[in-house]
Amino acid sequence: MMTFSEAEIIAAAGLNPDADPHIDPMRSETAQRRLRNLVEILNKVKARFGSATLAFAWYRSEAMLGLSGKTAMKLVREGRAGEAIASVDAVDAGFHN
Repeated sequence: MMTFSEAEIIAAAGLNPDADPHIDPMRSETAQRRLRNLVEILNKVKARFGSATLAFAWYRSEAMLGLSGKTAMKLVREGRAGEAIASVDAVDAGFHN
């Protein structure tokens, strides 16, 4: 079970909760895509780290192999989640970038 605040998740997905006070930042197409990407990546790496908390820390802070030293969080924010997911899958398959 993940126990992160809404603010932490919004920040990790690169969303701006203050963009428009009349629009829920979690309902836009971009927000939904980024949140799905965040969850997919966390689900893929959770077993490596033994907990959602450690997986979330990795997502936010550890540079990914072969991706210019960018974290999964940075790639999701840039709309490059597919590259992060492919890298995770390659590491899981025993290949390294």
